[in-house]
Amino acid sequence: MNIPAVLLAEDEPVIAYEISYMLEQKGYRVISACSAGEIIALCDRFRPDFAILNFRMKGGSNGLELAHQLKAQFAVRSMLVTGTSSDELAGSPFFKEPSEILYKPFTPGRFRAGMEKLRVP
Repeated sequence: MNIPAVLLAEDEPVIAYEISYMLEQKGYRVISACSAGEIIALCDRFRPDFAILNFRMKGGSNGLELAHQLKAQFAVRSMLVTGTSSDELAGSPFFKEPSEILYKPFTPGRFRAGMEKLRVP
């Protein structure tokens, strides 16, 4: 049986735990990462079904750019989770790349709605 995998890059431990818990309850295997380099390596190794990325990542990486790279290189869809304003995100040339942007703080219902927009079972 193939267990669907999710690549999670979230720097706030409480939020990372909440997201992991919700995903694991749905039967997903959660693979956690910290930096863009680690995300690329893990994506290459595990071929996740989708990724959940923070906008501001460790080492100064941009989650929007990373979402674009994951889609182009691995055909992996992404959801961006951020506390950053939509005005700041709009300045990135990759602003429309993720299928869904989830602004912090969010409720479990809004998280599930974002997952549905990604068409994740």
